[in-house]
Amino acid sequence: MMLIFMAVILFASPLMAQDGETPMFDPAVVELILVTGIGGLGVRALTALLKNWLKAKGFLAVAISLVVCAAATAVYLVPAGIFSWIDLAGYTAFVFVGANLIYRATKKPD
Repeated sequence: MMLIFMAVILFASPLMAQDGETPMFDPAVVELILVTGIGGLGVRALTALLKNWLKAKGFLAVAISLVVCAAATAVYLVPAGIFSWIDLAGYTAFVFVGANLIYRATKKPD
């Protein structure tokens, strides 16, 4: 899990850097993908339903979440006319981080 997190951070930070230009990946689009998901069912809700239905734990749960994030991203990008493989990879990474609340991970007090 830490490896995935590090890969996302190392991949995403130069792309989201604010250098006076608009960022390559729009945070509003990430939020829109998270909320609308697939067929109006949010990414987190759809992921939770699939994990419970398949009784997934560990790596399988992470893989399901990644597939759902990629599918939801593709469902948004294709009709919007902004599909490219780099956009799919980038937005999927940000949606994955948002859907799994990785950015809110904190250490529990002892």
